[in-house]
Amino acid sequence: MSLRRAFLVFAAGLGFLGLIGAGGLILFTTALHRIAASVEDTVESVRITEEFEIELLSHWGTQDNLALVATEGRLRQHLADAARFVGSDQEQALLTRMSSELDAYIESSDRVPVTESSLALRRDSTGSQFEALFASAGELVRTNVEQSRELRRLAAAWDRKANLLGTALIVILIGGLVALALFVRRAVFGPAVSIADAVERYSKGERSSRAPERGAAEFRNIAYRFNDMASALEQQREQQMTFLAGVAHDLRNPLSVLKLAGGLISPQRPLPPEAQIRESWARIRRQIERLERMVSDFLDTASIEAGTLELQVESADLKELARATIHLFEPTAPAHRLRLSAPRDAVLVACDPMRIEQVLNNLVSNAIKYSPRGGEVSVVIEHEDEAIVLTVTDEGVGISPEDLGHLFEAFGRTSTARASAKGVGLGLFVARRIVESHGGRLTVESTPGKGSSFRVEFPARPSLA
Repeated sequence: MSLRRAFLVFAAGLGFLGLIGAGGLILFTTALHRIAASVEDTVESVRITEEFEIELLSHWGTQDNLALVATEGRLRQHLADAARFVGSDQEQALLTRMSSELDAYIESSDRVPVTESSLALRRDSTGSQFEALFASAGELVRTNVEQSRELRRLAAAWDRKANLLGTALIVILIGGLVALALFVRRAVFGPAVSIADAVERYSKGERSSRAPERGAAEFRNIAYRFNDMASALEQQREQQMTFLAGVAHDLRNPLSVLKLAGGLISPQRPLPPEAQIRESWARIRRQIERLERMVSDFLDTASIEAGTLELQVESADLKELARATIHLFEPTAPAHRLRLSAPRDAVLVACDPMRIEQVLNNLVSNAIKYSPRGGEVSVVIEHEDEAIVLTVTDEGVGISPEDLGHLFEAFGRTSTARASAKGVGLGLFVARRIVESHGGRLTVESTPGKGSSFRVEFPARPSLA
């Protein structure tokens, strides 16, 4: 899993927990608010009922007619006030019954005239209604008290649920933080320390140091890139060592020939015969030309890498350049049949003739070099669509598929080439860069054991710039 995805998952989980916590908080506060409002209603209902009872007792013992009328008004007002705080059907039924009982009580009380001697008579005539009404008021108080207790139990239940949810959220959050810490330690800090350690060891000269490809995707990618870079540097180092060995070998051979040829002439001895001197001089010239080609390849490679390769572009006949190359190699390759196939008319291309001849010489010499059993080496020039194509084909050892990808690299030589011929691996690198600098392409197709075919494409209408 990548760091981005991991942190997105953690952020989404944290947001989800936040939503649950916020939703639960809203739910619990709403429920507790309703419970508190209901408790407030029951308390207010109890207060009004108790005031009703006090007024009822006052009415039952009053002998003043005006006071009775005022008390009756307050009793009815208390019932009206209590109706505003009804919280259940049972309360509503009790209030309805109390209203009927109050009417019956007042009606019975009004039948007896209000005098000092009539108080006992009025109490006797309204006793049953008074007791029923007072009992109903007491029942209303008990009902409200019971409702208050039920609301208290409900509030306690909601409190337990809130505590449970809060505890669960805290446990989940702590578990998530612990999991995140473990993930960061395993997928971030561990790989980062391993990569830093591998880089430090590599910088101190331990070229075999590699970073473990583990942890988050980003760190695996960094480790892979570092390992790939280290392997590429190691491969380049091996190529450089191979290059140095090849250069040393290629320099040693002509130097040995020059030393032997120069040893024929000594101040202490008479000159050898003229024929022997001429033969030695011819060998010296060939080795000097060989050294000159090597130095030229090195200089061309340096110019290409620096981007300073110069071209003297003019209109040249590609067919004549190919014919000159074949004539150059025919005397030195008696076991090969060199064949040129080209259109009858001149094939003009805008190029640097010396550079293109250098490319042709390299391709034809490679075709001869890597065809140790002889065979045909053909050079074919033809027009294809908007391009002029030159193909050099041999019947030699061929190139394996795994070597094709490195064939045009500097100092890159195939396993077959290293086994069958000496060289430093610069010829094809220089050739491709020269062709590309002319706006063309150099590609290859090969079958191991059957030969290779190098294809050079030039623009049919190139610019002379």
